[in-house]
Amino acid sequence: MKLCVFKYMARDEKGFTLVEALVAMGIFSIVMLATATMLFTGMSASVSGNSRFIASSVAQGYVDELMKMPFANIANYTPTLATDTADGRLNTVDGRTFRTRWTITNHGTNPLNPVMRAFTVTTAWTDKAGGHTVTINGLRSP
Repeated sequence: MKLCVFKYMARDEKGFTLVEALVAMGIFSIVMLATATMLFTGMSASVSGNSRFIASSVAQGYVDELMKMPFANIANYTPTLATDTADGRLNTVDGRTFRTRWTITNHGTNPLNPVMRAFTVTTAWTDKAGGHTVTINGLRSP
């Protein structure tokens, strides 16, 4: 009498073989890895966009201050807070630090506006991708 270790499935039996199941799991793993990569890339882009939005908002806040103050005071605009340093003002938003600098210069002469002031407000921050800046330029007349 012969002893057969392997039995072959009869044609009417249903189910998957071990090889078919392993191939299916391998394909599923590859698809999930690609999906996870896209997910992490999207999350990184979202964080980067959020930081750019916050930096723009911080810079716009300084522009708003410059636009609403009396024109005579703009040339001497040196706000002093505890967060001011020689390199600019530090702002912390959502655990991220943004450094804001501003410059104010005379902008030529114009018959209608004797002296205009040009200003540049730059907000910088650093994240995993490196350093980034947002700059807003403007003119102010009396």
